[in-house]
Formats: sequence, structure tokens, C-alpha cells
Amino acid sequence: MSQKGRCVVCGVRGRGDKDFLCENCANPEKNYYACTTCELLEEIDLEQLKLLKQASELEFPIKGGVTIKVSSCHRCDPEMKKNVEIMAYATKGL
Repeated sequence: MSQKGRCVVCGVRGRGDKDFLCENCANPEKNYYACTTCELLEEIDLEQLKLLKQASELEFPIKGGVTIKVSSCHRCDPEMKKNVEIMAYATKGL
């Protein structure tokens, strides 16, 4: 039994054995954040993306086609007691 590949950003399982970029994380027009704790993938707007950039040491563009990988979110930590670590990002499109 082989281990299935995962999206390198949000972690969703795929059909094949290799890691990949899923259709949501590869969307060149939409922005998402992906939680590694509860596996939530949620679409965000440019204003929310700007807030994440201000809270991060990572440099990423404020435009469509960005997916941010975070350590926790409002669903798995509703009171936001944990420090949210912004771990990675992916950009798509031009």
C-alpha cells in the first residue's frame, strides 16, 4: 500500500503517489489560507491577505493567486490562544 501524494501547500490528499499543487492552491485568481492543524482551506480577500503579510516576516505579493500556509486558525483555535505561525506561501499566475 503506497502513501498518497499531498498538496504541498494545503496538504489535501491526491490520487497519485507524488506531491502536487491542488486546483484550489493553484488558482491564479483566488487567495486562500490553509491551516495545517485542522486542514481548513478558506478563501480570503486582498484585505485579509494584507493583514497576514503585516503579521508575517515572509515577503509575498498582495495580488490574486496567493495561498498562505498557517499553523492554526479561527476554526481549530477559536479564542486564538496559540501563536499563529505563517509557514509558507505559494503564488500562481503572472
